[in-house]
Amino acid sequence: MEEAKVVWVIESGCYSDYSVDGIYSTREKAEAAMSRMRGGPHADDADNPRINEWKLDEEVATDDILWRITFLDNGNTLEWEPCWENEKHVHGDVFQHEGDTRMFVYVSAATADKAHKIAVDIRRRKIAERALR
Repeated sequence: MEEAKVVWVIESGCYSDYSVDGIYSTREKAEAAMSRMRGGPHADDADNPRINEWKLDEEVATDDILWRITFLDNGNTLEWEPCWENEKHVHGDVFQHEGDTRMFVYVSAATADKAHKIAVDIRRRKIAERALR
């Protein structure tokens, strides 16, 4: 079996501000480019670039499920479960009832594990946004 070919991608932002800032053949080249981004004249605009590994020719799942991940105020995950068909949420929605310390994050993913990983990232960003206000 042939080993999957990969590229290293510098991404920044999220949702409507998401962008791919570069694609490189090695992690070292991506790290060097990201270092230049952070040290350049627009370093403040870099919006926390990160390097991710993308597999080439990887099939994209078309049967993702919308998951609701519930976090406690200490960051622990209370539960994650598929949403009911009648729930009117989309990927990336974050909801918190007034006076309730739980945070509900809605994520589209093929598996619960993938949904949880994405939700943890969304939760961290939401907390960081609140801290900057």
